[in-house]
Amino acid sequence: MSKDTLKIRVEDIPPEGRQVHIEEPFLEGKNPQGTYDTRSLGMETQAPIRADLETERVGTIVRIRGLVHFPYTMPCARSNEPVPCEFSEPLDITLRQAAVERLPAGSKAGDSDDEDEGIALTQEEMDDWTYTGEEIDLGPILYEHIALNLPVKVVAERFKDAPELAYSDGEAPGRQKPFEVLKGLKIEKP
Repeated sequence: MSKDTLKIRVEDIPPEGRQVHIEEPFLEGKNPQGTYDTRSLGMETQAPIRADLETERVGTIVRIRGLVHFPYTMPCARSNEPVPCEFSEPLDITLRQAAVERLPAGSKAGDSDDEDEGIALTQEEMDDWTYTGEEIDLGPILYEHIALNLPVKVVAERFKDAPELAYSDGEAPGRQKPFEVLKGLKIEKP
């Protein structure tokens, strides 16, 4: 595996499996305005992403599992002060080699006369990750895992016991509803 590209050659995974240790600075060499944009969260990593993964291969099916962890800070949802956090989430995915349909020589994709040019996938196929070629790029897998498991907001420790400032129904307990006063209002027709 190359540290720079986070790629694993499938043929290099022995039948007994392979341990992979990753240590990568967050977003190194990645476009922060693209897929991995975390700027709206205000997240700042305090150390490299670390992942201790075990890879297993059976034929063309590859399973990757382990723990992804790193320290980071996010602004408090109430005071905007930086809150120290720890990302530590298990990763467990199965990848299948994508079936690539070969087109006849001289034809292009979309040349078909069939009305239905869509591809029918089963639920199982939609839930699986796939890879093409001889390598698996762990970068997108790690960053999607992080993006899906980061909290949307964090609250500083000193606010943890404070009551919520926003209520799901928009009303604070014991507060008169704003339009209740209008119920007693009588309007005379001219």
